[in-house]
Amino acid sequence: MITIEYFVIMAEKDQCEGRGGLEETSIYFLNYQDALEFTKRKEMQEFTVMGHVRAEGHKELIKEKTTIIFDNLNEYTEQYKNKLKQQALAKLTLEEKRILGLV
Repeated sequence: MITIEYFVIMAEKDQCEGRGGLEETSIYFLNYQDALEFTKRKEMQEFTVMGHVRAEGHKELIKEKTTIIFDNLNEYTEQYKNKLKQQALAKLTLEEKRILGLV
């Protein structure tokens, strides 16, 4: 399993008034500073309201994301089962956990 943490550049959906929310572009960076530097560049005009690019960049248009790539289906299945188990255990009271011998 590989876990990749990265930063995606977001774009304004409504580039006239900025009321349309944000959507992901296909521009990704592994380093936050590189993402921030990109938001200061002229190319950023196509993603901002009225093509305005600020000298300090657009921190609000950088979104941190994590992607997990599994080696195989069995690895995913095992993680999914563990997640379900943790969710079920989280619902138990301390007394129920004692009765089941978990604490």
